[in-house]
Amino acid sequence: MHRLVSSSQNAKARYAAGIITGLFLISLLCFSAGAHAAIIDTFPFTSQAPDGNWKNAMYQNGCEEASVIMAMRWVRGGTSLSKKEALSEIQKLSVYEKKRFGTYIDLSTGDTAKLIRDYYKHVNVEARFSIQLEDVINELKKGVVVLVPVDGRKLRNPYYTAPGPERHMLPIIGYDEVQKEFITNDPGTRQGKAYRYKEERLFQAIRDYSTGDHKPVTNIVKAMVVVRQ
Repeated sequence: MHRLVSSSQNAKARYAAGIITGLFLISLLCFSAGAHAAIIDTFPFTSQAPDGNWKNAMYQNGCEEASVIMAMRWVRGGTSLSKKEALSEIQKLSVYEKKRFGTYIDLSTGDTAKLIRDYYKHVNVEARFSIQLEDVINELKKGVVVLVPVDGRKLRNPYYTAPGPERHMLPIIGYDEVQKEFITNDPGTRQGKAYRYKEERLFQAIRDYSTGDHKPVTNIVKAMVVVRQ
């Protein structure tokens, strides 16, 4: 004997089937959108001025310190940084740099790698020079972090105080091969978590600078610090 089904029941069944199909398609689209991006989504974030005090010279020039702190927290399995922790670490690193390098204003690529080795006793770090775009991408695909020195003015980040910092450092934590974008945790703005830059714009901005107090950049050298766990 066939069971009679009312038109209202048919409508409910069709509605439920539509919802299920819609959810499936949404999940499929979300998976596809994320599948092309290699990113360390557990990488912690802090700006270089965790309490918003950008007038303090230690924080105003704290991009290298903030970048190193984020990288080392990731190396040691951490996924977050409180404002108190970030402030304390930036201060400690700056004091150490003043004794070790004579300044905490600017830190070159080579000295940033030395800082990681000497202060944190982490040897799985490498400073590389005369790099190409593909060198950066290939390292990111290995699941490591890359710290890059840049001319911040060329990044044209709308959250920077114009025109942007001439000497800046930031961690690159991922790469989107479809959008051709680098994914960064840019400490130069509180909006910097997972901030994206077009690959060509970021790579063109990369240039090493000297350790010191805003020394002139007379030679363009593409460089990066590769940090592995």
